[in-house]
Amino acid sequence: MGGAVAFALASLGVVLGGFVLARTMASPLVSERRAVLVGLLTALLLALDGFFIAYARIVQYQSIVVLMMLAAVWCAWGVHLCTPQRQRYLLGAALCGAVAMLAHYDGIFVLPALAWLVLVAGWQQRWSLRQWLAQLAPPLLLAVVLLAGFYLPLLMHEHFQYRTAGYLAWRIGQQEQAVTLFHNLPNYGLQATFYNTSFQVHALALLLLLIHHFLEAALHVGELGLDVIEALLVALLRLALHLLHHLERARGGGLTAQREQVVAAGQVLDDVDDEREIVVNRAHRLVAEEVHPFDHETRRRGNPCRRRP
Repeated sequence: MGGAVAFALASLGVVLGGFVLARTMASPLVSERRAVLVGLLTALLLALDGFFIAYARIVQYQSIVVLMMLAAVWCAWGVHLCTPQRQRYLLGAALCGAVAMLAHYDGIFVLPALAWLVLVAGWQQRWSLRQWLAQLAPPLLLAVVLLAGFYLPLLMHEHFQYRTAGYLAWRIGQQEQAVTLFHNLPNYGLQATFYNTSFQVHALALLLLLIHHFLEAALHVGELGLDVIEALLVALLRLALHLLHHLERARGGGLTAQREQVVAAGQVLDDVDDEREIVVNRAHRLVAEEVHPFDHETRRRGNPCRRRP
């Protein structure tokens, strides 16, 4: 019961955290009243999101990960605003980001946002090399110590080699000896229409267009400038996927045995499923013969009551 309450509180905290983060980030750009409206809209979207509603009802890691990611970004935003307590905010961002990754490795996707906010803050404040080391060393050390306590034993455990590594390889498109990287956008679209109504999906698409024009006006870069920024982000993503593809190919020789084990394990599971289906069908036939012996005998020998032409 206590565990369920903790996850329920975390789910409620995500809605509240979304409001606080959106309001805080919108305050420098718009009036306070509009910033509150932005926060309320964010909280409303989270509260009505089908994915979040589905996973918030069960005791799983999703609510903890999202809550800690929101908290980490909020702390990094405090660093970005050049507040005097930036060292505390850095430690808070490192702590919350590490807890998110301890809850599930999906929390790693918050790192680009944290790094961007902190790097821009240091560049704007013109930190020297000594300041960079003094500011970043404590939070990085804190995060490394927390994560190493869990992930080092996991990486060295045989369960990671036989299960987790194979699952991750499948998620990036690895099929036996081939590696075909792909994105999950089509699959996400299908799941989005499963967990949400079509009206919500269309409304979110319209909201993305509005955000696009809002960023264009707020950044003062124009339509062309914003398109260039978006194109650069897409190009960086494609470059990262390309490098990951070549890295996977370079490591292909060392992972061959592991891939064969994963494929063999999957084949064994398929064989077990086939055998189970055969046994179940045979049991159904035996039960049918026991309950309706005349029908079975009639089907086997032919119906004697049927008139011949």
